[in-house]
Amino acid sequence: MLNAMTCSYLGAMVKTAGIRVVLPSGFVLRGPDTGTITLTFYRWRDVFRVVCSPSVGLAELYAEQRISIDGGDILDLVIRLMDPAVEKSAPRAMHLTTGLMKFLQPLSEGWSARISRRNVSHHYDLGNDLYGLFLDQDWQYSCAYFDEDGISIDEAQRRKKDHIARKLRLGPEDSVLDIGSGWGGMALHLSGMAKSVKGITLSEQQLEESRNRAKATNADVSFELKDYRHEKGKFDRVVSVGMLEHVGKQHYGNFFHCVSRCLNQDGLGLIHTIGRPNPPNGTDRFIRKYIFPGGYLPSL
Repeated sequence: MLNAMTCSYLGAMVKTAGIRVVLPSGFVLRGPDTGTITLTFYRWRDVFRVVCSPSVGLAELYAEQRISIDGGDILDLVIRLMDPAVEKSAPRAMHLTTGLMKFLQPLSEGWSARISRRNVSHHYDLGNDLYGLFLDQDWQYSCAYFDEDGISIDEAQRRKKDHIARKLRLGPEDSVLDIGSGWGGMALHLSGMAKSVKGITLSEQQLEESRNRAKATNADVSFELKDYRHEKGKFDRVVSVGMLEHVGKQHYGNFFHCVSRCLNQDGLGLIHTIGRPNPPNGTDRFIRKYIFPGGYLPSL
């Protein structure tokens, strides 16, 4: 009975993905064009975990070493399963469950400063040594500007900062607020073009690194541990790079209201974010649980 139920539920997806799935009973699900990748389950409860929450269930079972993958590795399997055709072949019940979870997602997004700070700490307070392994020398954690081939990541990040500075049209008497200032690189870069720069972040480790860098360079920059909703100052320029992804779509109105409130009458704001070309959709449950809790990428 369990074999038949699993086959009816996952059979089309397995066939489309071109993989083999061995169930705890030894029964094998496969399609006509099955490749070399074989996913083996040893307990029925683990099969149900994947059925109920595919991305989280599969990732957790892999980390717990409760499944085995032969003929490839976890990346090979994920690439097969990420094919849009596989999602389209999923049973209607799975689509309904996924839709319900996406509908409920706003309830788990950062609807308070306390939860927002917890979400930020989950991702960014993992130790600055970790981020130092792969970031550029200025600790930029947003996309670089590769406007020509062959340049280094450090040069591409410098060009990104210059590009943003030009768009801000800074003057020597301008005051600047950097919302989501990270490890301080953008604020420090802009400090040489403006009268004063203030950066705010919810990460304690980012704050410590930012303040240490500002002290070492004697730059006229201040950094505070503060939620954007609590900022009461007025500025000539407001810049935010790679922070909107953490706001949550139900808070967009409040975010942009806060940006407007912080700007002087003739002020200028620049919001830089990751976007996606596909229609609005919820954040994957694995990403939301383990990588960016409360995160959402705006749709273009």
